[in-house]
Amino acid sequence: ATDDIDEPGTANLNDYNYGGDYLYDAWGDYNFYTINIKMADYSKNIMTNLIKTYEKMMTDYTDYYDAARDECSYNKTDDKLNKFFIDGIMSDFSDLPFEAPWYRAPVVYHTHLDMLSNIYDGNKDMIMAAALIDAERLLPANARLRELEGFFVKIKGLRDFYYVPGTDFYVNYDDTKFFLTKEFGGHPDGDSQDGYHAMLAGLPKPVNVDLLGYSSKTGNVVIVDTEDLE
Repeated sequence: ATDDIDEPGTANLNDYNYGGDYLYDAWGDYNFYTINIKMADYSKNIMTNLIKTYEKMMTDYTDYYDAARDECSYNKTDDKLNKFFIDGIMSDFSDLPFEAPWYRAPVVYHTHLDMLSNIYDGNKDMIMAAALIDAERLLPANARLRELEGFFVKIKGLRDFYYVPGTDFYVNYDDTKFFLTKEFGGHPDGDSQDGYHAMLAGLPKPVNVDLLGYSSKTGNVVIVDTEDLE
């Protein structure tokens, strides 16, 4: 702190008076502290998981949609899924109903839509309400082929807009680094003044160092007495 500087060549810090034992000449080169911090940024891990979660949902829903489009799966008269198909696919997810694509796909879609566009302002109740509307339409007992196709177009559109190479999200994903190094402190020479140096106060006196002289640029010249070392 510059308030502790009385005049060039002397400094009072922590009630310690510097005489000939300060580390650098008061009129020497500029000196200041800089701090380098290496940070681990897990943003890319989160982005990777987002993409993987969405792709998994797309794969599961596409399997459901493709199976429903099979000629043996729906009634051509009303475009609705037939009982044989409904009974079979409901049985496939009887143990894990919440993993069924007609339920999971809307939840994943509307969750990602909110994270990417903030359309629901992060409100979980609104996200689930929108997801349940779609889930009701996609339920095999209620679904028509055109509704299954409409939802497929919707989820594919979001993926193609955000989660494929070349999109803004993917460019940011590619540019995100796991390790970042930031430097803090320091200042341009033009903002410094001779005589306002960073000083070290309250240094312990080394018992195995003998003073040999003084250098105005490098500080006191010392020699270590190795006989005092254990």
